[in-house]
Amino acid sequence: MDEAIIQARIREINDNILECLSAKAEVETVKNNCTTKKKEWQNSFNKLANNSELAEVKKTDAFEGDMAETLQAEVEEAITQITKGISKADQLEDALDLQGTKLEKRIQQLKEEKQRLEQQKVIV
Repeated sequence: MDEAIIQARIREINDNILECLSAKAEVETVKNNCTTKKKEWQNSFNKLANNSELAEVKKTDAFEGDMAETLQAEVEEAITQITKGISKADQLEDALDLQGTKLEKRIQQLKEEKQRLEQQKVIV
């Protein structure tokens, strides 16, 4: 292979490596943001789940009748939404981990190809 062609391919590989590294950094940033948000949801969930006041919304002389029913439904809905949010965040974290792994594998492949080309350039 001609040295100019090899040099052009090496430049192309370097550009691809930089693109992959940039994409990987972005994926890691999104994952970190997701993890932070998930922890916030877990803290909210723990506050709701561990609050005995909220566990028994219907209270004589405090919350009775329609008001108690409404509050009970809202608390249950909040807990359901938080649980769904945590589950979705877990799924997103897994998907982002997989993307990070795939990008790292691609970076490694590109580096290996670049190394082969550099060795071929020395031989030529």
